[in-house]
Amino acid sequence: MIEFAKLHFRRANIEDALLTYKWAIDPIVRNNSINKELFSFESHLQWFEKKLLDSNSTYLILMERFPLGQIRFDRFRDGWLISFLIDELFRNNGLGKLIVNKGIEYTKEKKFFAYVVEHNIASINIFQKLMFTEISSDIQNTKLFVKNYA
Repeated sequence: MIEFAKLHFRRANIEDALLTYKWAIDPIVRNNSINKELFSFESHLQWFEKKLLDSNSTYLILMERFPLGQIRFDRFRDGWLISFLIDELFRNNGLGKLIVNKGIEYTKEKKFFAYVVEHNIASINIFQKLMFTEISSDIQNTKLFVKNYA
């Protein structure tokens, strides 16, 4: 049972490489990703190391007593692009909306974007519930959402 009062973020670190790879190659995650291709652990590790050092990226792990999911914010246009996932063991517990909402609060930034593939109804619902506005997407079969907190 998840104790919601104990939820917190910590910054991702190199020790998370294997866990984040496991999450990234999950079939549901791949299906809901813009890039659906599988990739090797070696290529993930190279990407992950660069992402951790990138000043235009914030990579967070949602924790309770153990990791529950991840959220990443990457500099995008005049704001930040959100990418998140929840570990398969903890899906359907309301953590998607929570990780996005708390992640936004954590960053203290003002403008956010999110690409969501059209068949990912759960993520579409999350961004709609958080009052994001759908705008024209430049990637086929995706919806692009934006919200400005300024």
